[in-house]
Amino acid sequence: MVKALDEYRSPQHKVIALLKQGRDQLRVKYRELMEQRRVAENQVRTVEKSRAMWWERAEAAESELRELKEKCLGTFNNFWNRYKVPGAELAK
Repeated sequence: MVKALDEYRSPQHKVIALLKQGRDQLRVKYRELMEQRRVAENQVRTVEKSRAMWWERAEAAESELRELKEKCLGTFNNFWNRYKVPGAELAK
């Protein structure tokens, strides 16, 4: 059941002051949460950008390593074929 306004004994100015105080506290809490969210989003964005950069660097390094291995192996095979003794084989 709904109580009649006469049954409440608290002065209206106190009730209004408490409501304003609660509202202000919620606003402060909300602003703090929004700031934390913004900071977290920036951190995520920075980490993702850094991860992408390192991924590209790793891919480039692996590609360069592959090319150098192929070049080194090709140079060795050319050298071996040029100077090998007929009938001699590499020990495997």
